[in-house]
Amino acid sequence: SEKEVEVEPTGREEAGVGKEKKQRRKRMKRIPEVHAFHVEMVKARKEGDLYTAMAAMRGIIGLGNRPSPVMYSALVNLCMRPGHPVDWECVKEVLSLMGQDGQEMDERTYTSLIKMHLQENNTDKALALLSEMNPDRVETRPKRRTLYPVLDRVCSEGNAVAAKECVNRYEALGINLCQNEFISLVGLCTRRGDRQMMAKVLEDMSRLLYSGVRPDLIDLIESWFAVDTRAGSHVTIGSTGLCPACNTKLLSVDLDVDEIRTLEQELGVLIQTQLDGWESAQSSGGDNVFASQGRTHQGLRGLHHIEEFKRFVRQQGGFDIIVDGANVGFYMQNSGKKHAGPPKMKYSQIERVVQQMRPMGRVLVILHAHHMRPEAMRPFEVQMTRKWLREGLVYVTPPGMNDDWFWLIGGVMSSANSRSMFVVTNDHMEDHHSMLSKIAFTGPMYRRFLTWRERHWATFTFSDAHPVFSFPPAYSICTQSQDPFKPPKMGVKGQLMGQGSSEDYLSRLWHFPISISSPSMNDQDAAESTQQLGMLSSPTQVFGHSHATHKTAHEAVRRTTRQWLCMPPRGFDTKRQKGSMGGQRQEPEEAAGVFWNTRSFCTTSGGLVRGAAHRL
Repeated sequence: SEKEVEVEPTGREEAGVGKEKKQRRKRMKRIPEVHAFHVEMVKARKEGDLYTAMAAMRGIIGLGNRPSPVMYSALVNLCMRPGHPVDWECVKEVLSLMGQDGQEMDERTYTSLIKMHLQENNTDKALALLSEMNPDRVETRPKRRTLYPVLDRVCSEGNAVAAKECVNRYEALGINLCQNEFISLVGLCTRRGDRQMMAKVLEDMSRLLYSGVRPDLIDLIESWFAVDTRAGSHVTIGSTGLCPACNTKLLSVDLDVDEIRTLEQELGVLIQTQLDGWESAQSSGGDNVFASQGRTHQGLRGLHHIEEFKRFVRQQGGFDIIVDGANVGFYMQNSGKKHAGPPKMKYSQIERVVQQMRPMGRVLVILHAHHMRPEAMRPFEVQMTRKWLREGLVYVTPPGMNDDWFWLIGGVMSSANSRSMFVVTNDHMEDHHSMLSKIAFTGPMYRRFLTWRERHWATFTFSDAHPVFSFPPAYSICTQSQDPFKPPKMGVKGQLMGQGSSEDYLSRLWHFPISISSPSMNDQDAAESTQQLGMLSSPTQVFGHSHATHKTAHEAVRRTTRQWLCMPPRGFDTKRQKGSMGGQRQEPEEAAGVFWNTRSFCTTSGGLVRGAAHRL
């Protein structure tokens, strides 16, 4: 497809690549014949017409011009058409012309060739091409689209050695495994009966899958445990976190203080990267006047504002609630309006959110300086914002900087001091995910961010002009394993790990959250964020307006109940478990203390619900 062959340069190269592309287009437009061939070639690519595209390429070369590297790669990709065999003659011709033109194969070309060999069932050549790719060069660094087809093929062939090598490449490149990769790996483990690899796969699932497990992957997991003569149950678990199949409560998992500090530092590096202009203005919010190529005065000025804000948060000792002011103020302000001007911020909505949240602790509203101009407000709004300033409720971010940076890093810093702090926003950070996936939000950093977001994100809506909030559920929506007769133990990544050997790990009590839907890859981030968030209160209560509509309450129930797969150990006695766990789990104050006051930050949902409800 068109998206598969387009380049996505990162870092400082982006400006150079964009400049070269503009210059090439200008040269082509000066010569009408070349421009006509170029238009024909682009049209043929979109229509999948290989031979028309090849003829247009020959026409461009015949006029003394050369196609762009993207065109060469697109032509190679076009040689692999659905329902047709690979046209290797065209492939050889394009590669030969690339060599004559001094063009080296890039990641797009390698990926297309690898897929061609896999289509021809030539796995060895695909693996050889993958080995040729240099991960130290941006142009030849493998991407997920390169690795997944190879991993899926070697898993289907039962080649465990090659599968492990592919997984090692994922880890070395900082690319996290997703649902498709886990489907291939679980299938491989089931066919081979590889218990050691399956233990590693389940451990990775518990760290990486926060949006629930797809039903087709759930079926494969059940097949694996069926070989081990273990039968699971599909159950509905509500806001209390109590599993009706095993009478065990799900756990809440959060980062420890050290990991929060690490995430704070990584976010600082990311923001500094944007301030230095290594990312385009579009990906950094489009309003970065401090962007510059390198460590210049302007970039340092922007970093100074970030450091000043971090000092402010430290001096204040953090906050319990941080509100994304613009997100709240613009909520539903352009809904249903056609051909209207830009939406106008509704400051009264921010005021209602602040007043509703103040009983929970210290509140800080983040607002851009653009939204604090008196000339853009009505008189009562001026009085309202001045009151916020007098009471220290608002932090005004400077012009030319993305205010999202401030509430994000402020939320991470505050969560180290207040484990019950929340960021109030409906912004699921799709823009940030698109940007961060190209820089640093991969590997351990991405896992840390998902874990933090799952516990500290609160969304909102308005019912009859009154705010209604949805807090994270009392338990973490991720794959969980427990020894039902021992207290849980935290792993080095802030996730629940098994204890002992892989055999001990597999024999534990498992809970797998089942995805509400099966979103496409492009919608995964948004669906992940939506599915993670639920109500902290009981299913029939909504924290907010006391006269919330029945529809809103029904939505709260829907978001706090979901299907889980419960997989108890062999010989697990549910009735005995209920009696033996009763005395252990009926001490909410002690359980809540485990969550709030120790580095483990892990507790049963029962203790967390009571502890959090007391604060509300």
